[in-house]
Amino acid sequence: MTELHQFLTDTEAEKLICLDAEFADGRYMLELSVSDARGKLIYNQRFRPDKISDWGTVPHGITPAMVADAPLFKQCVPEIQRIIDKAEYITGFALINDFRRLSSEGISIAPDKKIIELKDWFWTLYGRDKGFDYQNGISNQSVATELGIEVDEEKLHGSDYDIELSLSSLNRLLQHASAIQARSLDEFYDAVTARFRVYKEEYDREQSAGFCSIQQKENGYWIKFNKKRPRESASLVAVIEVESRKEAMLYMSKLFLNHIEEGSFFIDKLTKAKLQKFKEYSNTFSAEDREVQSKLLKLASKFSASRQ
Repeated sequence: MTELHQFLTDTEAEKLICLDAEFADGRYMLELSVSDARGKLIYNQRFRPDKISDWGTVPHGITPAMVADAPLFKQCVPEIQRIIDKAEYITGFALINDFRRLSSEGISIAPDKKIIELKDWFWTLYGRDKGFDYQNGISNQSVATELGIEVDEEKLHGSDYDIELSLSSLNRLLQHASAIQARSLDEFYDAVTARFRVYKEEYDREQSAGFCSIQQKENGYWIKFNKKRPRESASLVAVIEVESRKEAMLYMSKLFLNHIEEGSFFIDKLTKAKLQKFKEYSNTFSAEDREVQSKLLKLASKFSASRQ
C-alpha cells in the first residue's frame, strides 16, 4: 500500500503541508492550521479580525469573545509566509477559497507550488468511478466517510481537525491508487494531475452540452436552455443541440434582447429572420472559453439584479 511516508522521509515531511482556514463573515481570517505530511501541527493560531466585530452564528463556532485577545492576522504574516515558502506541496480541501483569503491578507502563494486539491484527487482516483458528481456532494466530511474514516462531527470546521481529516483521506486515496506506478511523490503528482485534466475536460464537455428551444406561450415565447431535449409538443417552435449552453445563452440573449441574460428568458415577438438565425446556430465546446462565458453571465446577472 502507498502512503505519504513511502514518498517522504521524516526530514522531508515539511515538503508537503496541509492547511485549512476559517473565516468571519466568509472574508476575514479567524483561524489557520498547518501540518506537515505526518500530521504534526507546525502552525495553529486564531486571529482577531480588524474590520468586523460581530459575525453571527457560523459552522466553526468561533465567537468574537474567543478571539478578543488574539493577534491580528497581519502581525503573523511573516511566520506564515516562511512556512508556505518552505513547502513544495500544499494540500487541503477547497484550497481555492483559503488561497483567495490568504492572498487578500498579504500571503503570497508562489505559482510553482504543487497543489494537491483533495476534492480533485478524490474524484479522479475514486469518486468518478463510484458515480460521484464533481460539482455536487463532495465535501471534506463526505470524502472521509466514503473512504472509511470515522468522522467526529463535533470537531468539524475546526481548522486543526479538518486538516487531520484531509491528510487521512489523502493517505487512503494513495492506497486506492494501485494502478498508478510512481517512485516519488513528484511522479505520482504528475500522473494524477494529467488524469484529472482529462477527466475534468470530459466532465465539463458533458455538463456544457444540451439543447436550446423556443416554446410558444399565449403572450409570447420562451427561449430555453436545458441539458435534456425538451419533449415534443404543439408549443415547441424549434429546438437545436449545442455543445455549449453558456455560449448559446450569450448569443441568443444578444440576438433577441440586445443584452446579455443568464438563463432562460421571455420575448414578446419572434420574427422569421431571428427564428432562422436560431435554427442555423451551432457552437463547439472550449474549456478555456467556458470560464470566460461563466464570468460574463454572472456579471450580467449581477448587473440585471442591481437594476431591479
